[in-house]
Amino acid sequence: MARRFYEGSTDPQTGAHLTAGQPQYGSELDWAGIYVPQAAEDGLMSAQAALPVIRNLAFDPPRPWTTLEDFAFTEETLQALRTRHLLFDATNPDLSAFAEAGGKLILWHGLADPHISPANTLSLHKAMIDQMDAETVVTFARGRTATYSAPPPSPTKRDCKCRTP
Repeated sequence: MARRFYEGSTDPQTGAHLTAGQPQYGSELDWAGIYVPQAAEDGLMSAQAALPVIRNLAFDPPRPWTTLEDFAFTEETLQALRTRHLLFDATNPDLSAFAEAGGKLILWHGLADPHISPANTLSLHKAMIDQMDAETVVTFARGRTATYSAPPPSPTKRDCKCRTP
């Protein structure tokens, strides 16, 4: 079963991967409550979050009758989601106007994020480099990764290299 999670969603007809990223290897301990129930009688947090979106936001027109069992992982479904793509996905790698206007971008992603694979963020970063060149991207975009449960680092007296009384 774990192998299927790591393979990610694929179209059953074509075998094509439908997402840029899947769960990270070694993340099994973070699956409880997300991909598998904490206990047999428990629901899944992912299902509670996904179903209202699938019913009311993801498709145009909305599909309020849809169940999770109705949701097919196919290229056809992926195509149907494209009408709302711009609302949900930061996938346009051409941020040159943003960079030229002096914008700064921080990419932060938890490596153990059980909902959105860090591979998606890395794919966007690579696409930005391919689109705008590495020097431009390095000038205005900075990336950082951490474990999902770790808070962002905060400066300490050691980081500041300041003297303490």
